[in-house]
Amino acid sequence: MIPILVGGSFKIGGGAFGYGEVGLTNVRVSFDSASASETYLDAGAGGGFRAGKILGRVGLWMPGRPSNNSGGSTNTTTLYGVLGSVDFDFATL
Repeated sequence: MIPILVGGSFKIGGGAFGYGEVGLTNVRVSFDSASASETYLDAGAGGGFRAGKILGRVGLWMPGRPSNNSGGSTNTTTLYGVLGSVDFDFATL
């Protein structure tokens, strides 16, 4: 998967914040001699907390559509993820 997202965040108060992102994700699959790739609209939202140079966040990420049934096919690709991260700001050292 190759996600390309843009987003923004907003302060809630006391170091807490919310964020949202939207973009495109290219999903590429290869098996034996066959391969396929599709590009999906992608969205994510969550919240976090900043304490000095340390930032932690967690959110729900959904690359793809709730169902990609086309023409009555039963093949669906629904991907959801709960992502979390802890970051440190090295740029201000």
